[in-house]
Amino acid sequence: MIWTQLQNEMEGGSKVDNREIIQRSLDYIEDNLQSEITAGELAEQAGFSLFHYYRLFQQATGFPVMQYIQRRRLLHGVYA
Repeated sequence: MIWTQLQNEMEGGSKVDNREIIQRSLDYIEDNLQSEITAGELAEQAGFSLFHYYRLFQQATGFPVMQYIQRRRLLHGVYA
């Protein structure tokens, strides 16, 4: 059973979990646009190394972490 779970995770079987984790990051970013947010802080909250978090985040959103935050802040400023 554990071997199957590990195989699924290695083959991308944990994509749903990763999406949930990235969604939590996106929610955190939205709630804290006025504060300083670092990629390291988000990676730590997600429980990933910084490198792995960068890859997952960009895969999920199409943007690097800090570029996404910057764009959200700009859009927030325009519509605020």
